[in-house]
Amino acid sequence: MNALPASILIVEDELLIALQIGADLKRAGYQVYPPAVTGAAAIECALAQRPAVILMDISLPGSLDGLQAA
Repeated sequence: MNALPASILIVEDELLIALQIGADLKRAGYQVYPPAVTGAAAIECALAQRPAVILMDISLPGSLDGLQAA
C-alpha cells in the first residue's frame, strides 16, 4: 500500500521564493498547497487544509508575523 505524500503549506510573502520552494517540493513528491502570504492567511489555510508541515517565514506583512501565526 502506498502512503499519501506529506502535505506542506508554505507561508512566504515573497511570491517567487514561495513558488520556487513549492516547485522543488512537488518534484520531490510532496503535496503542496498554494502559498499563504500573511499570518492571517496562514492560520486560515492551516485550519482548512490541516497540512502535515508548515514552512513559515517569520517576517510577514499585516498584524500577525510568522512567529505569532505559528
